[in-house]
Parts: sequence; structure tokens; C-alpha cells
Amino acid sequence: SRGVVFESVKRVIEKDLMESTASEPLGGGRPSFVLNRVALARKLEAGEAADFVTDSQFASAYRQLFSVSPFDLRPVRPGGTEPFVAFEVKTEGENVVGLAGPYRQFFTEIARELMSEASPLLVPTPNRAYGNGENRDRYLLDPGA
Repeated sequence: SRGVVFESVKRVIEKDLMESTASEPLGGGRPSFVLNRVALARKLEAGEAADFVTDSQFASAYRQLFSVSPFDLRPVRPGGTEPFVAFEVKTEGENVVGLAGPYRQFFTEIARELMSEASPLLVPTPNRAYGNGENRDRYLLDPGA
């Protein structure tokens, strides 16, 4: 297929571009934010409704990272076994060791949040609504968001 003929060349260019535009954060340390997943879980267990805009991990991270420069979110790839993360996810009420685990878990959980019925940002594809065709498991940006 025409789109994959030069995939290896595209990957090399992409890698070079990403490496050449990476920079150390201006403040010295990597940006960070705090999540309280325990409080959110307790709220849901108690049967309380969670509002996406105020209670979701996505919204919490957005509020805390809003003022961070996009350039600070493009770190230089570390050498050795250092984790390659753009920001540090700190958790309240949990004993977490390391950077990579909470970072990966954060993206897993916000993906789940974004694909939930409560999310105002993504909507299921029309094929899902009609129950036919391909990509019924996919989501689109909500045009009204």
C-alpha cells in the first residue's frame, strides 16, 4: 500500500524531529501534578455522581498543567534506565514508588474517562449508534464540545 512504503523513513524523520525539539524544563525539574484517586473512588463507591468537569482525573490534570509551557512537556530522552515521562504524577493517599507506573496508569485511566458516557469531549462513532459497519469501537471529538 502506498501509505506504508516509506514508513521506516517516516519513523526516522519523526524520531529526529522529536529529539531535536526536546528541551529541559525552564524551571529545572519536570512538571508535576497531584491526583487523589482514593477520594474519587470513595465518592463513586458511596453512589455519588462524579462530574467530569470537576471530579475526573483528566480535568484535575488539566487544571494543574494548564499554565505549564508546552515546551516543558517535551523532555530530552534520558539515558540508561531512567523513565521517559513528560511530567510526574503524584498521588495522594497511595504509596507509589517510581515515575513510570503512575504515568502509564494515568493515561489508562483518562482514556477510560474520555470514552465514558460522562465525557463531554468524545462521542462514539455513528457506526456504533447504528450498530453496523467498521470502527464501532472508536470515538470522535464531539463537534459541540
